[in-house]
Amino acid sequence: MRRILDLVFRRLLWLAQNPLGCCAVCAGFLALVWRLAHVDSLVQVGPTEGFEVLKGSLCSHVAHLYSEVWNDQPPLHTWLLATLFNLFGPSMKTARALACGFGLLMCVSAFGVARRTGGAFAGWIACLTLLGSPEALRLCFAAMLEVSAMGVSLASVWAAFVWENRGGLRWLLLSGCLMGMALQIKFTAAIFVSALLADIVLFAFCGASTFAAVRWARAARAMAAWSLALLAAMGCICAAFQGWSLGALWFSHAAAAAELQREGLYTFSMSNLLDCVAWTNVGALFLLLPAALKAWRQFLFYHVLITRCFWFT
Repeated sequence: MRRILDLVFRRLLWLAQNPLGCCAVCAGFLALVWRLAHVDSLVQVGPTEGFEVLKGSLCSHVAHLYSEVWNDQPPLHTWLLATLFNLFGPSMKTARALACGFGLLMCVSAFGVARRTGGAFAGWIACLTLLGSPEALRLCFAAMLEVSAMGVSLASVWAAFVWENRGGLRWLLLSGCLMGMALQIKFTAAIFVSALLADIVLFAFCGASTFAAVRWARAARAMAAWSLALLAAMGCICAAFQGWSLGALWFSHAAAAAELQREGLYTFSMSNLLDCVAWTNVGALFLLLPAALKAWRQFLFYHVLITRCFWFT
């Protein structure tokens, strides 16, 4: 009996430190929420659900995106919805099941990313914080673009961290491809690009070689490989959809932003930080933490990401 309990304990400990255990817990929790909240029968979970589902439904009936169906977003999410509608029929249940899958990917990827810096305990805190956030949990069931793009972006970051820990060019290329796919879901994923690229370049530069030329060459190769994989993924998706261009996306979003700015609704000042003093203080403490721990290298990705988010806002 004691041997059996010891074996069970070891298995549970292994699962607690493994992404598979996190995946099982998150999947069970999301399934429970789906069941208790009757997510498949709710009228509306997110504000733009109807528009996204309508685009997918029209494209599943052989309507051509951009030429026959107006869209101011990248095409990948709409194509995935249209494909699932062709397989299982157009319904909100199918659309929200896709959203739930991306939500699961986001939570598990957050576990993997945080585990790289602070171990499994930090990974569980990151994952449970996401699941415990009402807004994040709601968006995990909304047939919208935000969680989908964030989930694939975090998977890209996780793949890059696996490359840093284990080596293997395939992980670096996979990271670039995933980031290209995230950008083809929603361009908000671009907030991760600069932080991840800085982390990749610095890791490649801080190698075992003492020659600066060798270090710079490794950093340049890593940056080129990741960037080419990203551009290849984006190019393949762009080539598959006639009428999709960055110009159309930029025009529609820049015009909307200019209109909001004229109305005084699209401005940011330091006084806005007073509305979230607690989170601002937490962010400031987090920025000072690596200096106290003398571990700035492990926190570089998060520093650049936070700085980028403030600038993006």
